Amino acid sequence: MARANERRAVKRRAATLSMAVSSALAVLKVAFGLAMGSLSIIAASLDSLLDLFSSVINWVSIRKADQPADEDHPFGHGKFESIAGLIQVVVVIGAAVMVVIAAVERYKADRVPTHLGPGMALMLACAGVSLLVSRYIAAAARRTESPSLAANALQFSVDVWANLAVVVALGAVRITERGVFDPLAAGVVAVYLIISAVRAGAECVGQLLDQSLPPKTQEDIAGIIDSHYPRALGMHRLRTRQAGSHKIIDLHVVFCKQLTFEQAHELTEELETEIEDRLPGSDVLIHADPCEEECTLDGAICQHFMHLPPEEAERAVYVDALIENHWDFEKTARQLGIPAAELRSKATSLGIPV
Repeated sequence: MARANERRAVKRRAATLSMAVSSALAVLKVAFGLAMGSLSIIAASLDSLLDLFSSVINWVSIRKADQPADEDHPFGHGKFESIAGLIQVVVVIGAAVMVVIAAVERYKADRVPTHLGPGMALMLACAGVSLLVSRYIAAAARRTESPSLAANALQFSVDVWANLAVVVALGAVRITERGVFDPLAAGVVAVYLIISAVRAGAECVGQLLDQSLPPKTQEDIAGIIDSHYPRALGMHRLRTRQAGSHKIIDLHVVFCKQLTFEQAHELTEELETEIEDRLPGSDVLIHADPCEEECTLDGAICQHFMHLPPEEAERAVYVDALIENHWDFEKTARQLGIPAAELRSKATSLGIPV
């Protein structure tokens, strides 16, 4: 509960900072852009206005997504964040297309903006502020795995390059006294916005369509299950998805049939807790399946192994099987249903004489 509250506080601080900074940058850029007659600065101000709009969406969606599950939403409200991220993407793409159209018209007119020095200074300052804010929000997004914050951080990082592009364009205008560089910079910024938005949108769509968690995450889950051998003998039917910053995981775990119902229940809770600790913000459900294989060890030995540390238990299983077969690796491998070479390799890794 404490970790969940901390994640919630981190997301809300980042969303509030985003709104405050976006508001200030948008006002400054609009004022300077209109005063100078610079389309590139107006394009950058439009980007900041979009950041403000997105920040408001984030602020609302994060509070909605953090609400606990209820009768109508048993899996929680996490997808509000994914929807918010997708709305931001659509708005950014629409605005960028409008900037491209305006840039084409301005390019034909070849009008030279005024007050270039102050405008360049403003955009440099805005680039610095956007860089700091983007890093802060990106760190918060990684820490909480929030797709809406990740999309917001992307917008601020785009602002950095957009502002620097405007500085370069205004510098070129100042040197050449040609106005074409201003709409060219606006067009470059708009195209970059579209590309970045499409990438962010793909992630949001994947979450809305219940795309599985990354392979690395699934490997981490399998590693936790394997670490409890021989009490837990494997897993299957692993299903994962993400809703906002919440991960939903369910799987079947095969337990040793020598376990009592109480022992199986305790192990299930232990595994669920380990997975949730490894993957913060996750909701894990494990279905226990009894082992249906013919056991090569008698129940007393199996019960003894359950109380050993995982690696010692695994070593004991192989040693006992080898002793039973008079240290015949070929016969033991056939009994265990694995290739002899694999048995020798496993024995070596466990410190068993080969």
